[in-house]
Amino acid sequence: SSGFEADALVNLPANYGNTLRVEASVDGPLPEPQMWSGEFTARADGLLPQPWLRGRVAPGTRVAAEDVEGKLAGKFEDGRVTGFDLRLDSELLLATRAGRTVETPYLSMRAQASRDGEAWRVDLSRFELDDDEQMHGQLRWQPLAGGGYDLGIESGLLKFDRLLPWLEYARELPPALQRAPHASGEIDDLVLRLHHTTEGNQYSLRAQLKDLALKSEGEAPGFSGVSGELSASDAGGRFAIEHGTPTLTLPRIFDAPLALDELKLPLQWRHLPEGWQLSAKQFDWKLAGTTGRGRFALLLPAEEGASPELDLSANLAAADLNRGKPSMPRHWSDGLTH
Repeated sequence: SSGFEADALVNLPANYGNTLRVEASVDGPLPEPQMWSGEFTARADGLLPQPWLRGRVAPGTRVAAEDVEGKLAGKFEDGRVTGFDLRLDSELLLATRAGRTVETPYLSMRAQASRDGEAWRVDLSRFELDDDEQMHGQLRWQPLAGGGYDLGIESGLLKFDRLLPWLEYARELPPALQRAPHASGEIDDLVLRLHHTTEGNQYSLRAQLKDLALKSEGEAPGFSGVSGELSASDAGGRFAIEHGTPTLTLPRIFDAPLALDELKLPLQWRHLPEGWQLSAKQFDWKLAGTTGRGRFALLLPAEEGASPELDLSANLAAADLNRGKPSMPRHWSDGLTH
């Protein structure tokens, strides 16, 4: 058999960091890398994040860190990487732009990846900010013959409060994530399964939502205090608020946020031939001295240009209507007064 050892120490450009050391132990003939098997390790210290993130942060963003150290240790067979362990630690880490700053005194991350044939599994075993665990979980990815893939994600913990504000400094966010930096809360016991093919997607999702909130900006709506159990698929889903006390902010409609004293809402949705149906067989609420109970079904037609159809029934009781005045809409249709 043949093989060789490699050991290289590279002095990085001053604006990129201090040093990068790469070590490898390889079995296989030197001129035929497709036959190489062995192990490798790469260590970097004193990394400076700004140049590494160039093109990934918004213009005018400055990213700084202290004592950044990283280590990547892995194995390869027949010229292909089969697994690796990743460690990343940093002292003070901050991003600033246009007078706004987000920072953390300490970051620590640990991840492991392994390959089985064409499939990959990645485990995020640690992601901490200032010794406060932010998330952990597992990802599985399997390509499919003929195109497409199966994706599985499981996460026991995902905190938004300290993670999402960093997205404000990203160069580009998809439209669905434009307001994500203003969200907070926690998602527990997340399980996502996605089957993607050229013919479309099939998915299933379940999670526990804990105190989710989205800050209202300008005239954009917002909410807070949303907790419940979510389950969904491409055919429909359910979100149950058992004993919630959420607050809803609708600046275009109400002068003040609507702070519910209690809400019980078993919300369901289904994909029907005629469109999507959103419904609640029974919902109960307490708000500003009022109590109520009702049901509703809303059909969003699949036919282009067709109007939504709403079936709503509700009973309301109030001991003192004056307490409800702050919750009245700002504007009323012609012919209505308050």
